[in-house]
Amino acid sequence: MLLMHRISLHINRGETFVFQDLIDNLNVYSHSCTERLDQFVLNIKVVATPSTVADYARRAVSCVRKISQRDRCDFSVEICGDEMVLGDDSQEAEDGLVESILRHDDEESETVLTVRINKHCVNSILSLYDVVAFGQYLKEEKLRAVLLALATRFSQSGFLCFEVQGEFLAAGSDTIRFFGSVDRAGECRKSSVSLRENVINLFRENSYGSSELDSFIPSDFWMHGATGVENIDRFMASACAVLSAVFLSNVSELLADDTLRYKVAGYKSLENGAVTAAELAAVRDILYMVYRWAYVDGTADKLGLARNIISLHATRLEALTGSDEVMNALHSNYQIYLKGNVATYLELKGKIADMVADSTTKTYTMVDELLDSVKNSVFLVVTFLLTVVLISGFKDAGPEMIFSAGYLAVVSILTVVLSLWVAMNCWEALGKFDSASVAQRELLQRSFGQIILPEEIDQSFEPTRCENRRYLKDQLFRYLKWWGVIGIVFVAAFVIGYCVFDISSTAVSEEALIVQPVEQTPSLGGSALEEPRTDGVRGQRFIAS
Repeated sequence: MLLMHRISLHINRGETFVFQDLIDNLNVYSHSCTERLDQFVLNIKVVATPSTVADYARRAVSCVRKISQRDRCDFSVEICGDEMVLGDDSQEAEDGLVESILRHDDEESETVLTVRINKHCVNSILSLYDVVAFGQYLKEEKLRAVLLALATRFSQSGFLCFEVQGEFLAAGSDTIRFFGSVDRAGECRKSSVSLRENVINLFRENSYGSSELDSFIPSDFWMHGATGVENIDRFMASACAVLSAVFLSNVSELLADDTLRYKVAGYKSLENGAVTAAELAAVRDILYMVYRWAYVDGTADKLGLARNIISLHATRLEALTGSDEVMNALHSNYQIYLKGNVATYLELKGKIADMVADSTTKTYTMVDELLDSVKNSVFLVVTFLLTVVLISGFKDAGPEMIFSAGYLAVVSILTVVLSLWVAMNCWEALGKFDSASVAQRELLQRSFGQIILPEEIDQSFEPTRCENRRYLKDQLFRYLKWWGVIGIVFVAAFVIGYCVFDISSTAVSEEALIVQPVEQTPSLGGSALEEPRTDGVRGQRFIAS
């Protein structure tokens, strides 16, 4: 990555690179920048005349004078294989260097300017001149080598601060901090010596691991604020995850190739001979949470309990997931806190599982009862058809009477009543299920709430309750749909029959009505005929006698 690109990154993040003015004003041919814990090196190649190089050298010396007083700088200029070194940053040494440069022929040649800063850790503060170059070093160097190098600067004080030369937003963990030299408000505080000693002593008494790394604890690398430099943040996450795994293991060893070999002797045995730091970094959060629970104000019993729970929830440390479930299990087991706590815990979990399974059985029973209700309604419809329609109707009255308006009204009322009955049964079944679920949850909380966390009880009960309720609602909807189809077909059949037979009977009646001829007979009491009258029957006339 080009140095000019790194400088632009610094500017975007509000930083000031100490050699920025030097780079901006040089016609740079090529350049490189590296930074480690002990050294910063900047190489710049230019093609220029000695007079121009002399001007560059004065600017470089001006930048050198800005470095931290903790550090020592060597500045050299090489022209055509002739290397000239600045003795110190005094004015006399600067003038002597310029005179040596001007003695060369006044023509353009390739010149190499080298700034080499030897960094020293004073009062647990270490300088950083280019955070991106330092991040590149952390990425390329082996994790184990970096931890060993940090341990020599960290072990005695219990904290380490990186002072970035320029402006930099404070970030890092409680004991490893990055802050800018312009604003030192982000300096870290020394961690509690007693807390640190308790954690390390508990680890040494209950685990076997690399002794050269036990000057660190996982919280040293737990970031409270990201630095914004990807490689630095990734290194901190990897170191935190690896150390958390080491502290949770019975036996562990961080190999030279940055793979961790570990063994966890819990309720079951977990073992892996070659897990990478990247794999552990993926589960850093849950590993660190379990570590804090076991070690902060911890005891050997809590650490053993943590190993038991880990072995129950995963087959490998790098496969440990479900932080809420793991932490709830830890708290629940700690409340039991017996010699055989895991066996007791499993027994209680088994009882809860039995009660949850019982609720599932009751749900299926409710569905069966609802199906019986639908069957009974269909049975009533079939009985009506057999007794009233087929036997009474066709045998005695004929189809015209069966499909009359009276029978249609009876059918409609019967269908509506049965529909209300089925719907009320469905509604009541859902209400009974909800009431039973609430009562069962309260029973579980009263029975096991003092031993197992309520959250863990809900984690076992709630998924099954939701699944059972979903199944019950699906069955209710299905049965209602079936009954709706049956009821609609039943009523529609009678409506069609009523329409067909009503039209037919009307047509037959009209054809059967015949107009009768009028017969005249003499009146017994007189000679004249009386006017004929009608008696109201359509098409027939009668003669009054």
